[in-house]
Amino acid sequence: DDDYANFVSTLAPALQEHQPKFVALAGRPGEQEAVWSEAGVTHFLYLGCDALDLLASLQQNLDLEVAS
Repeated sequence: DDDYANFVSTLAPALQEHQPKFVALAGRPGEQEAVWSEAGVTHFLYLGCDALDLLASLQQNLDLEVAS
């Protein structure tokens, strides 16, 4: 997690150039959430996140039917 600050702000925009359906980061964003979101990170996966909401959002981004 400590290394993320060194490369997320560079890597996320580079990935966004290829127009992915989403860019997910495995790690708690903490104080960097706004900066990383602006850079192009669309989802954050970390211990304690709302996993059900995250998975539903990823399914929608992939145009998969979301089970209710």
